Amino acid sequence: MSQLIAWDIETCPLPLENFSERQMRRHDMEVAKILSREEITPEEASRKARALHPHLGWICAIAFQRVKHGQRRDPWKECVGTPGDEAGLLTRFWKAIDQLPNYSLWLTFNGKGFDVEFLQWRSIVHGIVPSRHDLLDRHKFRHDRHLDLTCLGYKPMGLADACELAGVPSPKEGAVSAESVHQAVEEGRLHDVAVYCAADVTATLDLYDAVYEFIPC
Repeated sequence: MSQLIAWDIETCPLPLENFSERQMRRHDMEVAKILSREEITPEEASRKARALHPHLGWICAIAFQRVKHGQRRDPWKECVGTPGDEAGLLTRFWKAIDQLPNYSLWLTFNGKGFDVEFLQWRSIVHGIVPSRHDLLDRHKFRHDRHLDLTCLGYKPMGLADACELAGVPSPKEGAVSAESVHQAVEEGRLHDVAVYCAADVTATLDLYDAVYEFIPC
């Protein structure tokens, strides 16, 4: 039987003043897309665009949690404070998961749509070779290596919404929110961000427990 391991990342925007011309073009395109569908300020759109694109943002936090023989282990979680710390974070993450069993089933919420691509490209940026390629599986209809719980439907839905529908505790009620991750990192509240990231992982496991009988095989 596979060992279940849920994981998640948090991202922050890279500083605009360091962008190349190509990055600025990509930034402007992504900002225009956001402003066309959301009523937010250009500054908010810029920050959001940079945090959601691996060419414009960086990974500030990672967490994963194992379930072995039905028992949840304490989550591995870490947050760093600057883009210059990202390479070290990724190196430590890949080393940590390299110690896990090869028969693991990776569990995410929207991992195939966001987390895998971001993790893959930010590792490429730093020349860090992944220790577990099964974690990077993005096949839409295959769930034997990486189970993304968004496979339950095609309507866009966040983790908090899915948890509410399934009747499990929301992960979005702590000191940090998705919108305030960058601010918390800037303020040095790295522990709070790491706890927030780990809460998402725990909520993903809670959601899996609630819906696993409905997951397409």
